Amino acid sequence: MAKQTREERQELMRNFDDFAYWLRTSILAGAVTAEDFGRMIDVLLPVTKARSSLTLRIDELGLSTRTLTCLKNRGDIENVGQLLEMTEGELLKTKGFGRKCLNEVKEILADMELTFGMMEAKTEVPDFMRERLLSEARKLSEP
Repeated sequence: MAKQTREERQELMRNFDDFAYWLRTSILAGAVTAEDFGRMIDVLLPVTKARSSLTLRIDELGLSTRTLTCLKNRGDIENVGQLLEMTEGELLKTKGFGRKCLNEVKEILADMELTFGMMEAKTEVPDFMRERLLSEARKLSEP
């Protein structure tokens, strides 16, 4: 399975609603097999679950002042979606952000049933599907 880029994952997220419409239509038309449908669901369920939390701002998470200040000072994390794109290692390189801050963030994410790297790991689309999904999503989003 080829590694997806961050841009490919974000494009899939942006086109999720269009894809869901395409998937429903394809199932009704008999164009998607039960096996393909099962694989798609395995890929999309975690994305759907996480999607509702992605836009939640980090200052709404109830983080300690130190942790929140460190994250804001990075300048590239404003919401949960951006936080999930980070790795633990990347966060630990942040000035003033140590293990205690990391554990606090991990605990809050765990309460939300989210983990670091889940966006990368759980949205990985099998090669046999990736191009077809992106192609169909693009077609649906064209005027």
